[in-house]
Amino acid sequence: MLGRGRLLGGGRELGAAAWVDRRLAARAQDRVRIADAEGWWWRGEGVLMTADGAARLPIAWRVALAPLLAGELVVNLQPGSANTMPSGTIALRHGTLGVRDLRLHAPAALVPAFVPAWKTIALGGVLDLRSTSFSWRDGIGTGAFEGTWQRARVVAGQFALDLGVVSVSAAPKGDALGGIIHNTGGDVAIDGTIDDRAGIIDVALLLKPTSSAPEAVRATLPLLGPGDGAGGVRVSWRNDR
Repeated sequence: MLGRGRLLGGGRELGAAAWVDRRLAARAQDRVRIADAEGWWWRGEGVLMTADGAARLPIAWRVALAPLLAGELVVNLQPGSANTMPSGTIALRHGTLGVRDLRLHAPAALVPAFVPAWKTIALGGVLDLRSTSFSWRDGIGTGAFEGTWQRARVVAGQFALDLGVVSVSAAPKGDALGGIIHNTGGDVAIDGTIDDRAGIIDVALLLKPTSSAPEAVRATLPLLGPGDGAGGVRVSWRNDR
């Protein structure tokens, strides 16, 4: 059925939009896929999902064809009627990344699929990421990102930690992208920073148990990092690219 971007023949079904799924799966080592891909590579839709199907995010995209002639890839994310699908514009040209009017509302469980170092961690809750305008070129950025993590929860083995509502604001700082992290509610109070320099991400957090923290959380926190002398612990993490 050519109108849906599929070719049928010889018992095989080749979907043009499915090509996007195959490329994404190869990049993510099959940790994330686009299920039910329909349409063409320049105009398609599907469901972004983890390999186990636990986290799902409907998406639709349109690639502007005219800019391709000048070597620029411009992808418009198309919101659905429920306004929960990603929306905004992403542009790539000669090492330059540009984002405009981006809005992403997604299950936090999708994140570990893109960060291999977090494969043993389960995240609960919903992420809401917003950026009116952001660009990055030759190590220099302009604009900003804002994000919240509602009903934030981290589970590692038998250890579970409720974080309430986590807020992040990020903006360029010289040749790096720097952000501030804090939260309200949950088992611990969070104050910290996140920095991205040349693709290397550094996270530094100060965690203090709240008055409502379970005893299991109070007993486990000292195992996560050195104490700050005031009842909190310092936790740091760096990705390995």
